[in-house]
Amino acid sequence: MIITFGVYYCLRFRSLDICAAAGAAVGNSCVRQGGAIIAVSPMKEGIYNEVFYNTLKEAATPDEVIARVESLPERKPGHHRAYGVAQVLKKHRVIMAQSKMYPEQIKAIHMEAMASAQEALDRELKRYGPAAKVLVLNGTHRMVISVGQGF
Repeated sequence: MIITFGVYYCLRFRSLDICAAAGAAVGNSCVRQGGAIIAVSPMKEGIYNEVFYNTLKEAATPDEVIARVESLPERKPGHHRAYGVAQVLKKHRVIMAQSKMYPEQIKAIHMEAMASAQEALDRELKRYGPAAKVLVLNGTHRMVISVGQGF
């Protein structure tokens, strides 16, 4: 399954949108394990904060992010978002499309960068073939996502 959502207004990385779509924030994912989340956002102001970015960047894997955050005696703002995104990255591929951030910055935090939403969607449709199911969510920061089984 592929999920795309547009957060065109967003100037910074919206980890909450990714977590909500993948169920880390609400408990149930509307993306099957191994599926892709295509996040469309310019992110002109970059990533949420340095703690978030560095927590993801300094870890070799999402599991390492989770273990590091769980072992911290004191957490700072940004650790909780890195933890949530790492949970998503364990089960799904996250593709950031149309971002103003450098692709290397996005790749450094275990995500893929694509120049356009169309390019990302075309590639994922080719990857999943005729069985692909696409759900487009717009304005995900204002909704709770609930999709029945089998979607």
